[in-house]
Amino acid sequence: MKFVGLVSGGKDSHYNILHSIKNGHSLTCLANLRPYDKTQQELNSFMFQTCGHDLLTKYELVTSVPIEFHDIHEHTSEVTTLTYEPTSKTDEIEMLYIFLKNIKEKYDIEAVSVGAILSSYQRNRVEEVCNRLNLKVLSYLWQRDQVDLMREMCNFESMTNMPFDAKIIKTAAIGLNSEDLGKSLQQIYPKMLKLNKMYDVHVCGEGGEFETIVLDSPIFDKGYFKLKDITIINNSDENDDVYSCMLDVEVVERKRDLKLLPTTLDNIESPNLLSKKWLSIEEQTNNVDFNLDLQELDISTQETILHEYKMNVCKVGGVLHIQNIQPQNLSLDLDSQCSQVFKQLFDVLRNYNISKRQILTTSLIIKNMSNFQNINRNYVKFFSGIGALPPSRACLGSKLIKGELQLSVVLSLDDKLEKDGLHVQGISYWNPCNIGPYSQFIYPKAKGNNNRIGYMAGQIPLIPKSMTLLNSFDQVEKYGLQNWIKDVVLTFRNYDHLKNTLNIKCNLSTTIYISNEYKTLSLSEKIQVVKYIWDVTCNPYKININDDIVDSNRFYYEKETFDEYDDLCLNNLCIIEVDQLPAHASIEMGGVICQNMDCRCDDDLPNLEKVIEGVDLYTDENLKYNFSTRSFNTTDEFLSFMQDEYKYPFQGTVYFKNEKISNSQFFEFENLEYFAVKNAFDYKGTSSPIVMHLKKIII
Repeated sequence: MKFVGLVSGGKDSHYNILHSIKNGHSLTCLANLRPYDKTQQELNSFMFQTCGHDLLTKYELVTSVPIEFHDIHEHTSEVTTLTYEPTSKTDEIEMLYIFLKNIKEKYDIEAVSVGAILSSYQRNRVEEVCNRLNLKVLSYLWQRDQVDLMREMCNFESMTNMPFDAKIIKTAAIGLNSEDLGKSLQQIYPKMLKLNKMYDVHVCGEGGEFETIVLDSPIFDKGYFKLKDITIINNSDENDDVYSCMLDVEVVERKRDLKLLPTTLDNIESPNLLSKKWLSIEEQTNNVDFNLDLQELDISTQETILHEYKMNVCKVGGVLHIQNIQPQNLSLDLDSQCSQVFKQLFDVLRNYNISKRQILTTSLIIKNMSNFQNINRNYVKFFSGIGALPPSRACLGSKLIKGELQLSVVLSLDDKLEKDGLHVQGISYWNPCNIGPYSQFIYPKAKGNNNRIGYMAGQIPLIPKSMTLLNSFDQVEKYGLQNWIKDVVLTFRNYDHLKNTLNIKCNLSTTIYISNEYKTLSLSEKIQVVKYIWDVTCNPYKININDDIVDSNRFYYEKETFDEYDDLCLNNLCIIEVDQLPAHASIEMGGVICQNMDCRCDDDLPNLEKVIEGVDLYTDENLKYNFSTRSFNTTDEFLSFMQDEYKYPFQGTVYFKNEKISNSQFFEFENLEYFAVKNAFDYKGTSSPIVMHLKKIII
């Protein structure tokens, strides 16, 4: 993609440009926002670094890449919440919008490079603006481990034979002073490592500890800046240990061909797709003989009659479930069926006096995935204006629904709802960005939910830096067991990365969907691999970490080993076979998670009953929630169990095989989301006609 590099002049914005070029994108121009008053170095902006901006006016002397400028006034950070919505036309972010809009029209750019490492404040704003302008965000430094990242910048020249010279022009941290001004990254790096150990300061200066200006970069093809002198313009007595300077430089001419830059940057360090622990799991799984002890599955190939069930609404605690919304007239065209579904949802929201903003997560079932774009367009239309954190979403393809789509939603009943979570739209090495109008994770910041019980969007085996499937569907005829293992490991890795970023580790209920499109492997083999990897990641002592593998390019939050999960988490898994998944993915993983497993199981119960009872979770309001996953061999067994459940406030998602349902009473429960599937399995890989995720309040 053709992209503009948002540059402050500092190391991070420059370094992200280099990674964007490495990943096949084409640098078209640079863009800088600077103070309206050119004599002013500090803009007091919440968003933009402007210290050293005067040097960027000389960029035309050192690079043939054009640079555009936009002047902004001081104190225009008006919307300062972590998430951003355009409520003020004079906010500095609206100036960024106008600036990028003009650049898009002039240069026909498709993407924007931004050097954010950990700042969600900065990332959210750039992504919001780019979303309005239909531009992609390139943020390859996002969530990188700062020690590794700083080391890579320091070693850049030796790795690539290309210059990367950045000088310290401002310090604002304990242990740093005016003597550090003008130092290179290589000179300041040992000191930052020491200060990090002593005071937990950010090694890369992401917390504002220091700011830099780049004097030489691979994108400088006409010359570079040579430092002549330093003028300190602040001192400690006046500015509380904040020091800054202006650099006196001269331009040294030099000729370089920018067309050769992509090849040269092949040697730039970047994170591996899988870290040591995931490579160890892949290696270990490849050594398992999955042809042993495979049970014959009861897989029906007969055409079945599609059952009817109605939309229902149920309340559990402070959460409302609106389930099984289907088109009322199946003879209508696709857009009309979509309109009927969203009209029904709108009517329920209106009857309950609930805003769309209170919706936390959705599950969308599509009969034919070739209609995804059209259905998604209607979905986007309905959820437009919902704010910075749209609902998380699981999207699946199933021919076993009557209409063209089926929708279920979960929402908070708190009309003053504050939400938190992750809605990352930038392309990075970290994790797949959202490929639809949904958040990766969302939870209600409601009273009683300090444990952050929340909803994960479905994760598929996408390579984050390219947003392509690890195994292309074009090669589906050659798809083998090793391909499947790689897909499962990457999907688990993507799911785990999200949880670690959020500092949330506990699975309350998990669903893994397997696509029927990949027919070169037996379903038995697929199930065996999934249950094996699920088992070892829930029981880390079963993993043999290969210590010969070196993790040298990590992420900020990444742990070398897996957390010790409570064994109770292991049981709350459904493995479901469906017709299709988004983007022709082979597997999708989603679920409900929480920060801490403050769970208890009655010690007087025998072990078997403990497994059956699931996980008890106590909220801050001393409500006892129970999350469990249960399997049933017959409809009568299911109906008998449900009669007992009616004494509790509960909600369930039921995965069932159409041809195995023998009693119409199965579809008469007001608390259930119904999902007809090809096959369903529990965490042991045992096939069952009916498998259910159940959530209830124990009274």
